[in-house]
Amino acid sequence: MKDFKKCEKNVFAEIKRAGKVTLMLDFDGVLSEIVPVPSAAVIGPQNRRALRRLARVSPIAIISGRMLKDVMAKVKVSGRGLIFSGTHGLEWEIGGKRDNVAVPRQMRRGITLAKTKIRPIFARYPGAFLEDKKVGIVCHYRRLGAPAAARFENETRAILSPIARAHGLRLDHDNKNFELRPDFWDKGDIVRHVVKYVRRNFGGKFLPIYIGDALTDEDAFRALPRGVTVRVGRAARSAARNSDNMKRTRHSPEQIVTKLHQAATELAGG
Repeated sequence: MKDFKKCEKNVFAEIKRAGKVTLMLDFDGVLSEIVPVPSAAVIGPQNRRALRRLARVSPIAIISGRMLKDVMAKVKVSGRGLIFSGTHGLEWEIGGKRDNVAVPRQMRRGITLAKTKIRPIFARYPGAFLEDKKVGIVCHYRRLGAPAAARFENETRAILSPIARAHGLRLDHDNKNFELRPDFWDKGDIVRHVVKYVRRNFGGKFLPIYIGDALTDEDAFRALPRGVTVRVGRAARSAARNSDNMKRTRHSPEQIVTKLHQAATELAGG
């Protein structure tokens, strides 16, 4: 994988050639450090300031797997140029208006069944916990030791995989969690929706830039074959055009956003 300093030059060069950009960012792992308990994640003051400044010169979309109300409460930044999407694109606020994708009844029934079936195993794994997203669930186990984690993975997969197949759901395993959710809409769909909205409401063509760190961000990378896509963190392979091993290069979320702020400010003439 390329380190961030190498891909940074490519990213900035494309930004300057384009003149106009739409910046799309994941929350966890990009704006905030990954933490064992999602509720403990925070966006640093430097990132919040950078977002406010960026929103003045370029449309920005925060696209998260978190529920919409959760990610908006975490970011605490507003403005015409700021777009929010939660639950991997199933809900969003664009132009001050909220909307969502209706989840089919069969999928909702599958999620309800999964909650019932999976809850009993958490009593055997102190430190693991269930997150209920209404139209999806996440089984977190980052705090488990290696032997317990391996057993938890086997049990969780055995319970959730058949439910996913029977009800048209998607089961993702990444960053020490299993997530079960609808399999007809993802971050790629919301990214395309955001790009159309920006072109329609801000005028002209904008170079889309997407930065993410997780398996679910791969959908967004594939949806932007002509955009700038960056995956931060470790991944065996990625559809992103640029990758960054954050641990090796020691670039924090604050540093990445600040660098992009500097590039956007140049576009706006300082």
